[in-house]
Amino acid sequence: MSRSVQIILGRDIVESPEHTDSDNSDSDSDSDDARSDGTIEDIDSYPRWGLGHPLQRMVRIESSDDDASSYYRSGWSSCDSESDSSTSTSSSVVYDIDYENLIDDLLLKDPGLYETNSLVMVEPSTPTSNDSLMIKSLSRTSPELFLLLEFNHPEYRTDPWNPFPHILCAVERDEKVFLCLQRLFQFDKPPFRNVANYLDFFRQSLEGLTFLHEHYISELSCFNLASFMVDIGAGTCSPTVEHFDRSRLPVKYYYADLSSAVQDTGHSKATYIKDVKECGAMIDRLLFNLPKIGPKLKSLVNAMTSGGFGADDARKLF
Repeated sequence: MSRSVQIILGRDIVESPEHTDSDNSDSDSDSDDARSDGTIEDIDSYPRWGLGHPLQRMVRIESSDDDASSYYRSGWSSCDSESDSSTSTSSSVVYDIDYENLIDDLLLKDPGLYETNSLVMVEPSTPTSNDSLMIKSLSRTSPELFLLLEFNHPEYRTDPWNPFPHILCAVERDEKVFLCLQRLFQFDKPPFRNVANYLDFFRQSLEGLTFLHEHYISELSCFNLASFMVDIGAGTCSPTVEHFDRSRLPVKYYYADLSSAVQDTGHSKATYIKDVKECGAMIDRLLFNLPKIGPKLKSLVNAMTSGGFGADDARKLF
């Protein structure tokens, strides 16, 4: 259940609700007409940033938060300094975020945040600010914490297939570590509006799965659509999400629920195949919204759900 409390600088904090099929169907109904107009042959009319050669890692050409001074691109730290600076990509205003004080104020306002395992959304301090972020509380011994920290190191973070959410700061409090993460949105918010939007999501899902399996990470709950979130840019605040145009600027999708993920070089092949099957089933569910191109992707779905394909095999077939 969602809950919100007032916190520092007039912000709101909202515990992320679970994604449900009913939520998805609502957004689907809003954009059925827009999606049904597209076909696989229409792809040439859309930007090519999301549809490159399928056999190589494609670095994004541009994004809505390419300003190098954005704190969303500054890398995570252990918060040894008093604050980290963020420069808005849409104005010259600089926001100083003291993550240590932010976490302390959150806990003072709502001590229950110490125990929650859900993502907590911290809304912008003003409607035009781009200082929104997410917070996740994890035990010091949590495997999920170790994975998030390890794969936020620069040598991994720069890989365009890396689907781990980006850490802004890690704040330690007793036996918990509060990760301040770049703000992400539900994967279908804003709604998909055309075929290209869907294909970009499918492609990035397979690239992310390939990256994870390359690093011996499995048990990813790929069937659960709530596992996926999207970065639509540091300068985009909640009130403008519904009007964001994915066709104008590229977006990046992330595997946001790694609570059951396991890294083990001794995993059997069947463990990875299970992830591929679940990812194929997830894609199959969304093909319901794409009646004109669904049959063209059925061979991919069948190959994935049959158990004969690995993640990289599916990516290449796509």
